[in-house]
Amino acid sequence: MPASVEPVKGRWYYHPQTGRRLQVTWVDKGTELVEACDENGHTEFYPQAEWHALELEPQTDAPLLGEPRRDLSNEEYRRATGWAEKSPDDFPDG
Repeated sequence: MPASVEPVKGRWYYHPQTGRRLQVTWVDKGTELVEACDENGHTEFYPQAEWHALELEPQTDAPLLGEPRRDLSNEEYRRATGWAEKSPDDFPDG
């Protein structure tokens, strides 16, 4: 049985009973709540006692979700999608 682990903001944990991976996104020491988000973006709040009862395993690597999300400027988007090379002649009148 895995030992109880303290929630650390930004760290990923694996729950072997459900196969879910959770990332702690917020810890409130005042109310003793832990907010965690799974790989699908589903967010849940856990009281500290419930968090410790989950028997989670700390993960040293994050899931393969790609690069951290960032907003692209209009010009970066146009280049990435090929829109920078389009001309008005590429579109039918309409």
